[in-house]
Amino acid sequence: MVSAYGFAQLLFRLPLGLYSDRIGRRKPFITLGLLSAGVAGMVLALSPSPEWMIVARFVSGISACSWVAFTVLYSGYYPPGQTTRAMGHISFVNGLSIMSSTYLGGWLADHYGWLAPFWASAGFGVLGTFVSLGTSESRVPAHGTLSLNASREILRHPTLIWSSIAASLGMYTVFTSSFGFLPNFALTLGATKTDLGMLSALTLLCGSVAGLSASRLALPLLGPRYAIVVAYGVVTLVTATIPHATEVWQLFVLQALSGLCRGTAYPIMMSLAIHGISERDKATAMGFFQAVYSAGMFLGPLVAGQIGGWMGDTMLFSSSALVAAVSVLASLKLPRRLDG
Repeated sequence: MVSAYGFAQLLFRLPLGLYSDRIGRRKPFITLGLLSAGVAGMVLALSPSPEWMIVARFVSGISACSWVAFTVLYSGYYPPGQTTRAMGHISFVNGLSIMSSTYLGGWLADHYGWLAPFWASAGFGVLGTFVSLGTSESRVPAHGTLSLNASREILRHPTLIWSSIAASLGMYTVFTSSFGFLPNFALTLGATKTDLGMLSALTLLCGSVAGLSASRLALPLLGPRYAIVVAYGVVTLVTATIPHATEVWQLFVLQALSGLCRGTAYPIMMSLAIHGISERDKATAMGFFQAVYSAGMFLGPLVAGQIGGWMGDTMLFSSSALVAAVSVLASLKLPRRLDG
Protein backbone atom coordinates (compact mmCIF):
# COMPACT_ATOMS: atom_id res chain seq x y z
CA MET A 1 0.00 0.00 0.00
CA VAL A 2 2.85 2.39 0.83
CA SER A 3 4.67 1.57 -2.42
CA ALA A 4 1.54 2.02 -4.59
CA TYR A 5 1.56 5.71 -3.71
CA GLY A 6 5.11 6.18 -4.97
CA PHE A 7 4.62 3.90 -7.98
CA ALA A 8 1.84 6.09 -9.39
CA GLN A 9 4.09 9.14 -9.11
CA LEU A 10 6.96 7.29 -10.75
CA LEU A 11 4.71 6.58 -13.74
CA PHE A 12 2.91 9.88 -14.20
CA ARG A 13 4.93 12.81 -12.90
CA LEU A 14 7.18 13.21 -15.94
CA PRO A 15 4.33 12.85 -18.49
CA LEU A 16 2.35 15.42 -16.50
CA GLY A 17 5.25 17.86 -16.65
CA LEU A 18 5.72 17.28 -20.37
CA TYR A 19 2.05 17.83 -21.14
CA SER A 20 1.87 20.88 -18.86
CA ASP A 21 4.69 22.51 -20.83
CA ARG A 22 3.10 21.42 -24.09
CA ILE A 23 -0.11 23.36 -23.40
CA GLY A 24 1.49 26.08 -21.27
CA ARG A 25 -0.87 25.50 -18.34
CA ARG A 26 -0.45 24.50 -14.67
CA LYS A 27 -3.79 25.21 -13.03
CA PRO A 28 -5.86 22.40 -14.67
CA PHE A 29 -3.50 19.79 -13.26
CA ILE A 30 -3.83 21.22 -9.75
CA THR A 31 -7.61 21.05 -10.01
CA LEU A 32 -7.55 17.48 -11.32
CA GLY A 33 -5.08 16.48 -8.60
CA LEU A 34 -7.32 17.76 -5.82
CA LEU A 35 -10.31 16.03 -7.38
CA SER A 36 -8.30 12.78 -7.50
CA ALA A 37 -7.49 13.21 -3.80
CA GLY A 38 -11.21 13.39 -3.05
CA VAL A 39 -11.87 10.29 -5.14
CA ALA A 40 -9.05 8.40 -3.37
CA GLY A 41 -10.52 9.26 0.04
CA MET A 42 -13.96 8.07 -1.02
CA VAL A 43 -12.60 4.78 -2.42
CA LEU A 44 -10.68 4.18 0.82
CA ALA A 45 -13.86 4.72 2.82
CA LEU A 46 -15.83 2.32 0.61
CA SER A 47 -13.11 -0.31 0.02
CA PRO A 48 -14.48 -3.84 0.42
CA SER A 49 -11.01 -5.44 0.45
CA PRO A 50 -7.29 -4.62 0.87
CA GLU A 51 -6.89 -4.78 -2.91
CA TRP A 52 -9.26 -1.85 -3.31
CA MET A 53 -7.27 0.07 -0.70
CA ILE A 54 -4.17 -0.44 -2.83
CA VAL A 55 -6.10 0.97 -5.80
CA ALA A 56 -7.10 3.97 -3.69
CA ARG A 57 -3.50 4.55 -2.65
CA PHE A 58 -2.50 4.42 -6.31
CA VAL A 59 -5.14 7.09 -7.09
CA SER A 60 -3.83 9.22 -4.23
CA GLY A 61 -0.39 8.88 -5.83
CA ILE A 62 -1.86 10.21 -9.08
CA SER A 63 -3.24 13.12 -7.06
CA ALA A 64 0.24 13.81 -5.67
CA CYS A 65 1.53 14.17 -9.23
CA SER A 66 -0.10 17.60 -9.27
CA TRP A 67 2.74 18.71 -6.98
CA VAL A 68 4.69 19.18 -10.23
CA ALA A 69 2.25 21.89 -11.34
CA PHE A 70 1.90 23.28 -7.80
CA THR A 71 5.61 23.96 -7.37
CA VAL A 72 6.14 25.45 -10.83
CA LEU A 73 3.05 27.67 -10.61
CA TYR A 74 3.95 28.84 -7.10
CA SER A 75 7.56 29.64 -7.98
CA GLY A 76 6.25 31.91 -10.72
CA TYR A 77 4.68 34.18 -8.10
CA TYR A 78 8.17 35.14 -6.85
CA PRO A 79 10.78 37.41 -8.47
CA PRO A 80 13.64 35.76 -10.41
CA GLY A 81 16.42 34.53 -8.12
CA GLN A 82 14.06 33.66 -5.25
CA THR A 83 13.17 30.14 -6.27
CA THR A 84 14.65 28.56 -3.12
CA ARG A 85 12.62 30.95 -0.99
CA ALA A 86 9.48 30.02 -2.92
CA MET A 87 10.19 26.30 -2.54
CA GLY A 88 10.84 26.78 1.17
CA HIS A 89 7.53 28.57 1.66
CA ILE A 90 5.44 26.02 -0.22
CA SER A 91 7.25 23.16 1.52
CA PHE A 92 6.45 24.80 4.86
CA VAL A 93 2.74 25.04 4.03
CA ASN A 94 2.75 21.48 2.67
CA GLY A 95 4.45 20.07 5.77
CA LEU A 96 2.22 22.03 8.12
CA SER A 97 -0.91 20.79 6.36
CA ILE A 98 0.29 17.17 6.50
CA MET A 99 1.01 17.55 10.22
CA SER A 100 -2.40 19.10 10.86
CA SER A 101 -4.25 16.50 8.83
CA THR A 102 -2.37 13.70 10.61
CA TYR A 103 -3.58 15.03 13.94
CA LEU A 104 -7.10 15.64 12.63
CA GLY A 105 -7.25 12.15 11.13
CA GLY A 106 -6.34 10.58 14.46
CA TRP A 107 -8.90 12.70 16.30
CA LEU A 108 -11.63 11.80 13.83
CA ALA A 109 -10.78 8.10 14.03
CA ASP A 110 -10.91 8.19 17.84
CA HIS A 111 -14.27 9.96 17.95
CA TYR A 112 -16.07 8.74 14.84
CA GLY A 113 -14.37 5.50 13.77
CA TRP A 114 -11.70 4.39 11.31
CA LEU A 115 -13.64 5.46 8.21
CA ALA A 116 -14.08 9.08 9.32
CA PRO A 117 -10.60 10.25 8.17
CA PHE A 118 -11.25 8.84 4.70
CA TRP A 119 -14.57 10.65 4.36
CA ALA A 120 -12.91 13.83 5.62
CA SER A 121 -10.20 13.39 2.99
CA ALA A 122 -12.87 13.05 0.32
CA GLY A 123 -14.54 16.23 1.58
CA PHE A 124 -11.32 18.24 1.63
CA GLY A 125 -10.49 17.00 -1.86
CA VAL A 126 -13.81 18.31 -3.20
CA LEU A 127 -13.37 21.58 -1.29
CA GLY A 128 -9.84 21.98 -2.63
CA THR A 129 -11.09 21.36 -6.15
CA PHE A 130 -13.43 24.35 -5.92
CA VAL A 131 -10.82 26.54 -4.20
CA SER A 132 -8.30 25.78 -6.96
CA LEU A 133 -10.66 27.24 -9.55
CA GLY A 134 -9.91 30.69 -8.10
CA THR A 135 -6.14 30.30 -8.48
CA SER A 136 -4.49 32.93 -10.70
CA GLU A 137 -2.27 31.72 -13.49
CA SER A 138 -0.06 33.55 -15.97
CA ARG A 139 -0.01 31.60 -19.20
CA VAL A 140 3.41 30.61 -20.48
CA PRO A 141 4.16 30.01 -24.17
CA ALA A 142 2.91 26.57 -25.21
CA HIS A 143 5.25 24.18 -26.98
CA GLY A 144 2.54 22.90 -29.30
CA THR A 145 3.96 19.45 -29.94
CA LEU A 146 6.35 18.12 -27.35
CA SER A 147 7.85 14.70 -26.88
CA LEU A 148 10.34 13.17 -24.53
CA ASN A 149 12.79 13.01 -27.41
CA ALA A 150 12.41 16.77 -28.00
CA SER A 151 13.13 17.39 -24.32
CA ARG A 152 16.43 15.54 -24.19
CA GLU A 153 18.43 18.72 -23.69
CA ILE A 154 16.33 19.65 -20.67
CA LEU A 155 16.61 16.19 -19.13
CA ARG A 156 20.39 16.10 -19.66
CA HIS A 157 20.93 19.21 -17.56
CA PRO A 158 23.62 18.11 -15.01
CA THR A 159 22.18 20.01 -12.05
CA LEU A 160 18.73 18.55 -12.72
CA ILE A 161 20.14 15.02 -12.96
CA TRP A 162 22.20 15.14 -9.78
CA SER A 163 19.58 16.94 -7.69
CA SER A 164 17.06 14.29 -8.83
CA ILE A 165 19.38 11.42 -7.89
CA ALA A 166 20.17 12.93 -4.49
CA ALA A 167 16.47 13.55 -3.82
CA SER A 168 15.56 9.99 -4.83
CA LEU A 169 18.11 8.51 -2.44
CA GLY A 170 16.84 10.85 0.27
CA MET A 171 13.24 9.80 -0.34
CA TYR A 172 14.29 6.15 -0.14
CA THR A 173 15.57 6.86 3.36
CA VAL A 174 12.61 8.89 4.61
CA PHE A 175 10.01 6.45 3.28
CA THR A 176 11.95 3.60 4.88
CA SER A 177 12.31 5.22 8.29
CA SER A 178 10.04 8.16 9.20
CA PHE A 179 7.15 7.26 6.89
CA GLY A 180 7.79 3.53 6.84
CA PHE A 181 9.12 1.26 9.58
CA LEU A 182 10.07 3.65 12.37
CA PRO A 183 6.59 3.41 13.99
CA ASN A 184 6.91 -0.38 14.14
CA PHE A 185 10.31 -0.06 15.80
CA ALA A 186 8.97 2.55 18.23
CA LEU A 187 6.27 0.11 19.32
CA THR A 188 8.95 -2.43 20.27
CA LEU A 189 10.40 0.21 22.62
CA GLY A 190 7.03 0.66 24.29
CA ALA A 191 5.71 3.69 22.39
CA THR A 192 2.02 4.49 22.76
CA LYS A 193 -0.34 5.58 19.98
CA THR A 194 0.06 9.13 21.24
CA ASP A 195 3.84 8.77 21.01
CA LEU A 196 3.55 7.62 17.39
CA GLY A 197 1.42 10.62 16.51
CA MET A 198 3.82 12.98 18.22
CA LEU A 199 6.78 11.39 16.42
CA SER A 200 5.16 12.04 13.04
CA ALA A 201 4.13 15.55 14.04
CA LEU A 202 7.61 16.40 15.31
CA THR A 203 9.27 15.23 12.10
CA LEU A 204 6.88 17.24 9.94
CA LEU A 205 7.06 20.34 12.14
CA CYS A 206 10.87 20.39 12.16
CA GLY A 207 10.93 19.80 8.40
CA SER A 208 8.47 22.63 7.79
CA VAL A 209 10.37 25.13 9.94
CA ALA A 210 13.70 24.18 8.35
CA GLY A 211 12.22 24.53 4.86
CA LEU A 212 11.00 28.01 5.70
CA SER A 213 14.47 29.12 6.77
CA ALA A 214 16.59 27.22 4.22
CA SER A 215 16.94 30.18 1.84
CA ARG A 216 17.90 32.56 4.65
CA LEU A 217 20.23 30.40 6.75
CA ALA A 218 21.67 27.23 5.20
CA LEU A 219 21.88 28.47 1.60
CA PRO A 220 23.77 31.75 2.26
CA LEU A 221 26.01 30.11 4.87
CA LEU A 222 27.00 26.91 3.04
CA GLY A 223 25.77 27.19 -0.53
CA PRO A 224 23.51 24.58 -2.15
CA ARG A 225 26.10 21.79 -2.41
CA TYR A 226 27.36 21.78 1.16
CA ALA A 227 23.98 22.58 2.68
CA ILE A 228 22.68 19.33 1.21
CA VAL A 229 25.90 17.39 1.96
CA VAL A 230 25.75 18.37 5.64
CA ALA A 231 21.99 17.73 5.85
CA TYR A 232 22.21 14.25 4.32
CA GLY A 233 25.35 13.48 6.32
CA VAL A 234 23.38 14.03 9.52
CA VAL A 235 20.47 11.98 8.13
CA THR A 236 22.92 9.13 7.49
CA LEU A 237 24.11 9.17 11.10
CA VAL A 238 20.58 9.48 12.46
CA THR A 239 19.29 6.55 10.38
CA ALA A 240 22.23 4.35 11.42
CA THR A 241 21.58 5.20 15.07
CA ILE A 242 17.84 4.39 15.10
CA PRO A 243 18.14 0.59 15.66
CA HIS A 244 20.44 1.21 18.62
CA ALA A 245 17.95 3.42 20.47
CA THR A 246 16.71 1.93 23.74
CA GLU A 247 14.19 4.58 24.82
CA VAL A 248 11.33 6.28 22.99
CA TRP A 249 12.63 9.76 23.88
CA GLN A 250 15.78 8.99 21.90
CA LEU A 251 13.67 8.49 18.79
CA PHE A 252 12.14 11.93 19.34
CA VAL A 253 15.61 13.51 19.32
CA LEU A 254 16.65 11.56 16.23
CA GLN A 255 13.46 12.42 14.35
CA ALA A 256 13.79 16.12 15.20
CA LEU A 257 17.31 16.13 13.72
CA SER A 258 16.17 14.16 10.70
CA GLY A 259 13.23 16.49 10.06
CA LEU A 260 15.41 19.61 10.31
CA CYS A 261 17.94 18.22 7.85
CA ARG A 262 15.44 16.92 5.31
CA GLY A 263 13.47 20.14 5.53
CA THR A 264 16.63 22.08 4.74
CA ALA A 265 17.70 19.92 1.80
CA TYR A 266 14.39 19.45 0.00
CA PRO A 267 13.51 23.04 -1.05
CA ILE A 268 17.12 23.65 -2.13
CA MET A 269 17.02 20.57 -4.35
CA MET A 270 13.66 21.63 -5.80
CA SER A 271 15.10 25.01 -6.71
CA LEU A 272 18.17 23.35 -8.25
CA ALA A 273 15.92 21.14 -10.38
CA ILE A 274 14.57 24.15 -12.27
CA HIS A 275 17.59 26.44 -11.94
CA GLY A 276 18.71 27.63 -15.36
CA ILE A 277 15.61 26.13 -17.05
CA SER A 278 13.40 28.42 -19.13
CA GLU A 279 9.92 29.20 -17.85
CA ARG A 280 8.27 27.20 -20.62
CA ASP A 281 10.28 24.07 -19.75
CA LYS A 282 10.08 24.15 -15.94
CA ALA A 283 7.21 21.67 -15.60
CA THR A 284 9.16 19.13 -17.66
CA ALA A 285 12.22 19.58 -15.45
CA MET A 286 10.16 19.44 -12.25
CA GLY A 287 8.25 16.42 -13.56
CA PHE A 288 11.55 14.62 -14.19
CA PHE A 289 12.87 15.60 -10.74
CA GLN A 290 9.75 14.41 -8.94
CA ALA A 291 9.45 11.24 -11.03
CA VAL A 292 13.02 10.26 -10.17
CA TYR A 293 12.57 10.90 -6.46
CA SER A 294 9.32 8.92 -6.61
CA ALA A 295 11.49 5.92 -7.42
CA GLY A 296 12.93 6.27 -3.92
CA MET A 297 9.45 6.53 -2.43
CA PHE A 298 8.46 3.33 -4.24
CA LEU A 299 11.63 1.28 -3.72
CA GLY A 300 12.34 2.32 -0.12
CA PRO A 301 9.44 0.50 1.57
CA LEU A 302 9.62 -2.36 -0.93
CA VAL A 303 13.34 -3.15 -0.66
CA ALA A 304 13.87 -2.22 2.99
CA GLY A 305 10.78 -4.19 3.99
CA GLN A 306 12.27 -7.29 2.40
CA ILE A 307 15.61 -6.69 4.09
CA GLY A 308 13.91 -6.21 7.45
CA GLY A 309 11.86 -9.36 6.96
CA TRP A 310 14.99 -11.39 6.27
CA MET A 311 17.51 -9.86 8.66
CA GLY A 312 15.67 -7.71 11.21
CA ASP A 313 15.37 -4.05 12.14
CA THR A 314 19.08 -3.39 12.58
CA MET A 315 19.90 -4.35 9.02
CA LEU A 316 16.77 -2.58 7.72
CA PHE A 317 17.88 0.79 9.11
CA SER A 318 21.57 0.16 8.45
CA SER A 319 20.90 -0.52 4.78
CA SER A 320 18.83 2.66 4.63
CA ALA A 321 21.70 4.58 6.22
CA LEU A 322 23.98 3.22 3.50
CA VAL A 323 21.61 4.63 0.86
CA ALA A 324 21.65 7.96 2.71
CA ALA A 325 25.45 7.92 2.59
CA VAL A 326 25.29 7.48 -1.19
CA SER A 327 23.01 10.53 -1.32
CA VAL A 328 25.84 12.51 0.31
CA LEU A 329 28.18 11.44 -2.50
CA ALA A 330 25.60 12.38 -5.13
CA SER A 331 25.21 15.81 -3.50
CA LEU A 332 28.89 16.52 -4.09
CA LYS A 333 28.05 16.83 -7.80
CA LEU A 334 25.76 19.80 -7.16
CA PRO A 335 26.91 23.43 -7.76
CA ARG A 336 28.55 25.34 -4.93
CA ARG A 337 26.36 28.38 -5.48
CA LEU A 338 23.28 29.57 -7.37
CA ASP A 339 23.96 32.35 -9.84
CA GLY A 340 21.04 34.62 -10.62
